[in-house]
Amino acid sequence: MKITLKAIASLVCAGMMLFTSCQKYDDSSISGRVDDLENRVTELEKLVSDLNTTVQSLSTLVRDLQDDIRVVSMTTLETGGYELTLSNGQTLTIKDGEDGKEPSIGVKEDENGILCWTVNGDFLKNEGANVPVSVAPEFEIREGQLYYKVGDGEWQLIEGSANIGVVKDVRKSEDGTKVIIELADGTIEIPIVQTQTFSLNIENTEVAVSAGATTQVNYTITSADDATKVTAIPVNGYSVTVSSVSVSEGTLNVTAPDPVVDADIYIVAVNGAGLTSAKILSFAEGQLNLVKEVENIDANGGEISLTIETNLNYGEPMIVPPAEQWIRPAPDTKTLRTDVLKYIVDPNDTGTERQGEIRIISDAGIKVFTIIQSATAEVSGGKADFETLETSANANVPREGVTTSGWQLTNMLALTTANWTEIPADNTRPALAGANDPNNTKIGVAQSPSLSGGCGTLSIRYGTVSPVSQLTNGLAFRVEIKSVDGSTVLKSEDIIQNPVTPQTVYDAKIEFNIAGDFIIVITNLCPLDSRMPRASAVCLLDISWTGYSN
Repeated sequence: MKITLKAIASLVCAGMMLFTSCQKYDDSSISGRVDDLENRVTELEKLVSDLNTTVQSLSTLVRDLQDDIRVVSMTTLETGGYELTLSNGQTLTIKDGEDGKEPSIGVKEDENGILCWTVNGDFLKNEGANVPVSVAPEFEIREGQLYYKVGDGEWQLIEGSANIGVVKDVRKSEDGTKVIIELADGTIEIPIVQTQTFSLNIENTEVAVSAGATTQVNYTITSADDATKVTAIPVNGYSVTVSSVSVSEGTLNVTAPDPVVDADIYIVAVNGAGLTSAKILSFAEGQLNLVKEVENIDANGGEISLTIETNLNYGEPMIVPPAEQWIRPAPDTKTLRTDVLKYIVDPNDTGTERQGEIRIISDAGIKVFTIIQSATAEVSGGKADFETLETSANANVPREGVTTSGWQLTNMLALTTANWTEIPADNTRPALAGANDPNNTKIGVAQSPSLSGGCGTLSIRYGTVSPVSQLTNGLAFRVEIKSVDGSTVLKSEDIIQNPVTPQTVYDAKIEFNIAGDFIIVITNLCPLDSRMPRASAVCLLDISWTGYSN
């Protein structure tokens, strides 16, 4: 649009003079022209405002391009022009030229290759120098002419001021990668941020290493181009080499110092456009420990757990032959960083104890997990053969005795069962004597031979032949399950019966649940201060037990 404010002002003054000199004159046509002139002035003021907005936005764009800022989105405005959203969050407004007319303000490079402002193809000057596009001049209308100034400088007239539009067209490039702003005699192109931004990707940035060992770290690159390069900045004695499989993936080969020290290493990727993406890899000494190195399991087999505490990657655990014939990974085992591995151990029917190893090999060395499986358990139980004892010639004299199977009896009386109900007649049964000396040293004891297959429930039928007068405190005896050598009491329980009736059968059942080999020891606990060995004697009528396995 041609700026003619001086002519407009002259017409306004002439109109006012006509209005004041002839009151009856029909001024309707002049009033209409005045209104039209006022509308044109308003329109010019708006154009100048748009010009300042656009010039400021273009100047900002040029500066941001130098800082690698990109366009994120472009929106068409209802009032004309476009709104650009930049990757730094800033929004800029670009206004179109008026009515599609050619704009008079543009940009082009000067002899130094610097993009500068132009008016009608000529460089805009400030103190004799070209005004670069990175600087935004300010425009205003004075007395119908277009003026500009740069910074705090003086206002300068644009000779032959014509159109004050700047932007001829705004559009995206055909490949959608740029916004093109077309001016009077030049264009500005701004890259658009793509959906997939340039990015260096490393899945695990915390890496465990061993002294002097080389660890491989894989990487990928999003939106890589042929000029993309990856480099590392090693520190603290580490060395890093980059092996590229393609422009978008490769491997970092990191060798740790000896001894290992903690370190943060910067990995940087740069593409052909100068975009960068970086990651920090943190390195620390690797450790791999077994929470438990030996696991015992009974002959029946079952599932066991191998728990590993580690910050290392390690290979598939190896079951050392020939143990792979009876040890195997449990179904659905997952080697997560919790690292609890499950294995199935088959039942042991070989008759002998067996041992197997699982080896875990990592950069930290070899760890061995040992499985020890006991032999097939015997769970048949047993029964004491007291009936094989010889009857004592003198029922009042304690003696020692041994059964056919090896039960040893000390300070016992071998009595017949003729007067006992529920017990086969004409059999011999031991009675563990009470005290028959002042120091209570001759107390009756029964001890089994070494027994196998464990002891589940121990059943004892007992009674006494002592007279009622000697049973004021009832009967009491101790039952112990011991290790085969007798040095360790595995379990113990005291049996007390009060009141007591002579030659009456009493039953005691004890749940011991002891696996493996054992012996049974029974001791009389109720000696009286009497010289009679049968005083408070405990008669062992029957002893039997069930087997037990874990």
